[in-house]
Amino acid sequence: MTGIYNAMRNTAHRGAPLFSVLYGQMLTLKLAFVTLAVGALAMVAVLMLAAVLGHTSPLSS
Repeated sequence: MTGIYNAMRNTAHRGAPLFSVLYGQMLTLKLAFVTLAVGALAMVAVLMLAAVLGHTSPLSS
């Protein structure tokens, strides 16, 4: 996030020139990878919770 902040500050807060230079394109690619990684971690957490719940017996009252 600091890279995006610094790039926006250096380009006078205009987003269009940022995506036309290689630095901006690399930041966009990095952001996409981070988003995918966070989504993958969330999916693993959901699958682990489902596995734990699937192997426990329901509580009886």
